[in-house]
Amino acid sequence: MSKVISFSNQKGGVGKTTTSREIGLYLAFNGYKTLLIDSDSQANLTKSLIGEELSGLYEALKGEDYVLKEVKENLCLLSGSIKLSLLGKSLIGEIDAYTRLRELLKEDIFNEFAYIIIDTPPSLGILTINALTASEHLVIPMSPALYSMQGTNDLMNTIS
Repeated sequence: MSKVISFSNQKGGVGKTTTSREIGLYLAFNGYKTLLIDSDSQANLTKSLIGEELSGLYEALKGEDYVLKEVKENLCLLSGSIKLSLLGKSLIGEIDAYTRLRELLKEDIFNEFAYIIIDTPPSLGILTINALTASEHLVIPMSPALYSMQGTNDLMNTIS
């Protein structure tokens, strides 16, 4: 069974994407089959790894066809895109709005991964909550600054 880890902080610019990418690369280099999930509509993780948008997380959460892109040996990506910014509005009122990612990760194709790393947007919206409900572990990257600490407090309140 995969270990699912989210990298999250409501504050932007604290290293969520960089840390997610580097840990994913490290795990893959050391022989662990790893999936990176870019759940940020800015898609910086996707851009840094493959430089193009594919049918990815947005399509997967909508129940449409999606692509798991092999980035290198032992490393795959479920890409993000600007379309993710539309997801919150389209899921309003849906019973499973906050658990779609958790349900998606139950599909057989995801069982082959030792680690699933989720890079979240800098917000406490529907995509971040989906990542948190799908995860067993949470890493909160932060810079030693007041606003980063306030973002962490907000995130901890959301988790509670």
